[in-house]
Amino acid sequence: MLGVGCEMCHGKGSEYKNLHKNKGLTFKRDEARALGQTYATLDAKVCLNCHDNPKNPFKGKLDKKYKFVLEEALLKTKTFHKRYPLTGQH
Repeated sequence: MLGVGCEMCHGKGSEYKNLHKNKGLTFKRDEARALGQTYATLDAKVCLNCHDNPKNPFKGKLDKKYKFVLEEALLKTKTFHKRYPLTGQH
């Protein structure tokens, strides 16, 4: 699970990263999709692809601190989507 990042949910960023850099939050979903970006949803099932993956040793059953709750994760200061909301113009 080392190195899990944005591309796990959003696809390879080599093409669409410049769209984000140049347009900030004003880019449109269709523009990003045309460059290969995929989209997650507010549905925790997307995040559970990694957090509940059989290869992930960090499970809530092991220790309650590993239990994944999407709403709590989005509130953490280090969470990317606290700065870049999942909803908006794009």
